[in-house]
Amino acid sequence: MKYLTMLSIALSSIQILANSEQNAFNKDSYDMQKEYLVITGKLSNIKKAENLEELQKIHKSIELFKKRADARQKLTQKQIRSLKLNLQLILLNTINNNLNSAFNPEDVPKLNIQPPRGCGFAMAGMSPNTIKDPKLRKEYEEAIRKNSEKAANYNFQTWLRRTKPNLLRELVEYINQNYSSHIQDTNEINQAIDALLADEKTRITIRKMIKESESH
Repeated sequence: MKYLTMLSIALSSIQILANSEQNAFNKDSYDMQKEYLVITGKLSNIKKAENLEELQKIHKSIELFKKRADARQKLTQKQIRSLKLNLQLILLNTINNNLNSAFNPEDVPKLNIQPPRGCGFAMAGMSPNTIKDPKLRKEYEEAIRKNSEKAANYNFQTWLRRTKPNLLRELVEYINQNYSSHIQDTNEINQAIDALLADEKTRITIRKMIKESESH
């Protein structure tokens, strides 16, 4: 609910900005706004380990969105940069929401599961259908299922942890390339960070990285 509230605030702020500028969000520019809303809608559904592939696709969509030029659209450059900034922040917020602090990278899932004792001749990874005893077969199937879930979660958490540092760096690079040190730009950045990032540590990290980049 808190995330949806923050997203609504961000969308409202963009609409206010659009209404105050000429040619904002008219029929010629609707596609870009629609794409933005589609991506944010998909991000709000990323809640389970099996969504890793979908999250990776969304990540690629955002990278493409960042490269889109204002060839056909009549959005102002300020509106476009706000959309691109917000998408990156929402993606970071989604990653934060799905990170599991209890995740242990050393607890690696098994490549193959050993069948339970009593199956006679048995090899790790063998088909459950080869086990005649229904009780042992069910036990083996359950062990395989749990290991598969563990593997999916392991891949999901590993990707989140590897991707977040890259997203932070890319975000700061984007800000440096598209925003100035003017007070209006600074306020826009800070308002977006506060509205779209629930994790205080991440907000602090981003502001620290921005400050450090300015001194270089």
